[in-house]
Amino acid sequence: MERRLAGVLVLLVGLSCVLIVSGLLRHQVHPTAGRAPMPAPPAVGSCVDLVDADAGRTTAVVDCAAPHEGEVVVALDADDPHRAPQATSGRCTEAVPAYLGAALSHERGEWTVSAVSFGAVAVNAPLGQSIGDYGWSACVLTAHGTRYQVSLHDLTALDLLPAELGTCFDGPSPKSCADPHESQQLATAGAYLDAAQRAQASDERTAALIAALHPDCDALAAELAGTVDPTYSGALTVRVRIDYISQTLVPSFARGQVVAYRARCLLASADRQLVGSVLGLGDRPLPFA
Repeated sequence: MERRLAGVLVLLVGLSCVLIVSGLLRHQVHPTAGRAPMPAPPAVGSCVDLVDADAGRTTAVVDCAAPHEGEVVVALDADDPHRAPQATSGRCTEAVPAYLGAALSHERGEWTVSAVSFGAVAVNAPLGQSIGDYGWSACVLTAHGTRYQVSLHDLTALDLLPAELGTCFDGPSPKSCADPHESQQLATAGAYLDAAQRAQASDERTAALIAALHPDCDALAAELAGTVDPTYSGALTVRVRIDYISQTLVPSFARGQVVAYRARCLLASADRQLVGSVLGLGDRPLPFA
């Protein structure tokens, strides 16, 4: 009887040890248990400068009234289930139109307003705010290296948009609207050509596309310039420019060539160069050189 009791005691002691060790191991597998929350990312709408750190590119928050490089358009906590270990710039670019708001990103007919020239980069928490890949991440809208002094979040007063952030052209080459230029981009459109369009002669097809797209381009020009007459009594013209893009279909079941068109809705000077933006210009003088 005593031997049986001793055996039971030994078994209980052994089981207790197993449970204690198991508990310790579980505690080691979850190092975050009982720890203070990880640092939060900069809030959406924060104006920031980009900083190169040991852990990669990160941000420093600054006042939006001060010169800055960009703005936070998406912010994800370390424990957010949508946070990837490394956010991608492609995904960040997709988030920018919603951040800009309706005035700078809405659609009309086939057109999508694209008057702001922007980039987007993914940033992550610096070493002091992360453990390996475990830390916040964010998407930052940038002006391609240009520093500016306004928040673009839901911007409705388009005359406040710096000319450096516009997309302008001098011939086929894009440039800042702060530099001398011939035309300013207001919106873009594009689609694959259907069979009937591919069968048309090039000049005939282009003329048909321009005729179909022009009415909504005219309306957008008036809306974005803030005037009933976006030509300013003939000093400017509303133009639709068509470019064609040939693409090779890759999947084996769809080999061949397809053609897409890309259209730009432009407000252009008839005979003098511009040195500023026409967005929100209203009744003020045109910014001629």
